[in-house]
Amino acid sequence: MANVQRCWASLFSVPALSYRLEHGMSLASISMAVVVQEMIAAKVSGVAFSVHPLSNRADEIMIEATAGVSEQLTAGKIAPDSYVVRKGTLEILAEQVQLGKVGRQSEPNPADEGEKSDAVGDLKKLNSDQIGKLAELVTAVEGFFDFPVDIEWALAGGVFNLLQARPITGLSNQINDTDIWSNLNIAEVLPGINPPLVTDFLIDVLEPPIRTIKLFPFPGDKPILRSIKGRLYFNMTAVEQGLSSVFVGKTDELNITKLLGGEQKEKPVLEQIDLRAKLKLARFAARILFDSKKLQREYDRFVGQARRSVVANLDRVNQADALTDLIHLEEELHRIGAGFAKTAFGMIMSPISHFFLFSKISRRWLDKKNPALSRLLLAGGGADRQPVEAMADLWGVRDRIKLNPILTDRFLDTASTADAVTVLEEDPDVFSDYVEFITEHGHRCAKELDFSLPRWREDPTFIIDVLKNYVRADDSHAPRRRQELLRSLRERTERELAETLPWWKRKTIKRLVRLASAGQQKRENLKSEVVRLLLPMRANLLKIGKILHDDKVLKSPDDVFMFHLNELRSLADPDQDILPFSRIISARKALYGKFAELDLPGVISAADEPVSQIMRPATAPSPGDSCLKGIAVSHGIVEGRVRLIESVADIGRLEPGDILLTDHTDPGWTPVFVTVKGIITNTGGLISHTSIVAREYGVPAVVNVARATELIPDGRNIVLDADTGTITIKALEPERAVHASPDLSAAPA
Repeated sequence: MANVQRCWASLFSVPALSYRLEHGMSLASISMAVVVQEMIAAKVSGVAFSVHPLSNRADEIMIEATAGVSEQLTAGKIAPDSYVVRKGTLEILAEQVQLGKVGRQSEPNPADEGEKSDAVGDLKKLNSDQIGKLAELVTAVEGFFDFPVDIEWALAGGVFNLLQARPITGLSNQINDTDIWSNLNIAEVLPGINPPLVTDFLIDVLEPPIRTIKLFPFPGDKPILRSIKGRLYFNMTAVEQGLSSVFVGKTDELNITKLLGGEQKEKPVLEQIDLRAKLKLARFAARILFDSKKLQREYDRFVGQARRSVVANLDRVNQADALTDLIHLEEELHRIGAGFAKTAFGMIMSPISHFFLFSKISRRWLDKKNPALSRLLLAGGGADRQPVEAMADLWGVRDRIKLNPILTDRFLDTASTADAVTVLEEDPDVFSDYVEFITEHGHRCAKELDFSLPRWREDPTFIIDVLKNYVRADDSHAPRRRQELLRSLRERTERELAETLPWWKRKTIKRLVRLASAGQQKRENLKSEVVRLLLPMRANLLKIGKILHDDKVLKSPDDVFMFHLNELRSLADPDQDILPFSRIISARKALYGKFAELDLPGVISAADEPVSQIMRPATAPSPGDSCLKGIAVSHGIVEGRVRLIESVADIGRLEPGDILLTDHTDPGWTPVFVTVKGIITNTGGLISHTSIVAREYGVPAVVNVARATELIPDGRNIVLDADTGTITIKALEPERAVHASPDLSAAPA
């Protein structure tokens, strides 16, 4: 007991008190536990880092070893042997062995099994096999905690014992000192925390096809995607270097922020390129202008193959029962998903390029006349775009409900999703339309790339809430009617432009509008089919989770998504002990709960604090902020009540005619667009989902408004100007909210 008391007393030693004072920590309100461990008679001991502490390379492990216990090593009193190991392959890249008081640096000899370091006869502390096993342990510990670790270890009786693990501090950047990592529009489709299995799958499936895109030759030595505190980030440095090898112009010729979205730091993006690169760009532009028919054929073939694959693989999942069979099926579904992802990425680049060319030309020819003209020309042009079709199909269910006044009242009075569906079942025609909607669009949901989340077909709560909103709305919000008005307005704008532009400019603009509009349509539809492909993957993993839950490994079948991919696949080994995963998954869930409380910045670079310590404090709304600025992505000026919706679970608070204020929207939010007067988001860019659907549907929208959800009070009257990208916060008069729809028949300002 006296030793335990001495441990507690060390909390108030001079070094400990000095550290707390230096970091502004409380001197009193702090506690410490004492760990009692069995002593190990270590033959060799030391420390190991899952990220090289000197070069900051995340793909290298550094191991330091000394004979006996490592107390003098950690105190810096002796020099250790050190080994640098490639993470994953376990290749020993370099080693430094101590010869008495003099060190010797050497490259590893593959033929050397490690008992001797050289002819002098000094023993290496670890042989090659032991170094590999220790590197595997370090990798496993890092994977468990999901952050870089510094561990202390001891080798006794041929077994490595883990004594301590803690976060590595002082890393300026874990991969490359000069790289800038951004959430781009990843934050739109994958906001917040993503489970390890989802992140592992997406990085493994998405990064290879991204590298094959000939248009954007990404640097081969740079990783493209990574997870930081459970959030997915994109390597902006790699993107910019790829773009700069293709596009021409000054920094403002291609604004990455406006195109892709995400909070970005000011940084030079493009440099002037030589004549050869300009010719390459010209050839590319000519090809995409005349390749539309080929793209359509590829798209039709992709959709057919993808839908047949979903049906066939769902049937295979239903037939599989054994854990080993299901895990082998997961590996096959993974390969299938990777193949479709490669095809989809190749197809999606032309639509993005169409939009870029249109934006570039319209900025020069149209924006001086009216900045909103280019966005207006893209409105109402894609009748077969899946997000718009989803709105129209759900409105059709609404129309069917409204035919029965008694059913309408009972439906609106229901308190739960199950009760609402039961009411719909009472009318065969209504329920048939509802089932048809779920069959076609039920593979979607908010944050739909995170396949750990239930789809609409599993949990229709969001759809029921939106459908109630539709029933409360008047007929002026009908999607088909709105599309017709938008087309009429667009055609009138085209006639006005015909009177002011030369014939060759008119012809070019008309061609580019058609390509850009079709490109937006293809991009949204492709995303929908890719999400549909996740259905078998999710169903298979939930069956695996059910088995592990029944075996008392998981507390819930949904916990299967907290596995890392390699951990899950190890369960196919009959000799693998699965019970320890119960503790691992429980601890990881608790860790991810803490990650969710952090507020990470949109951009992380070498200038930031260490990634392991990044946390952006919340910003309190400033009463002086009466005007905010973002990216204008649609057109129109509206005034009304703003309604803050932090998640789809709050969608029932939204009333027809409100201005939607939220962090982001993804395709799972699309049905909401029907009844809102305007949209404001924290994130997003010109080709983000919010922007594409808002332009298509004619909803005034401003995106990428930094901290909009914190700075705009819920319920406040505002003026949203989607022509200039500004938001004016009115005086506190929430009762003056106006809910009338904007006059779409009016000519653009």
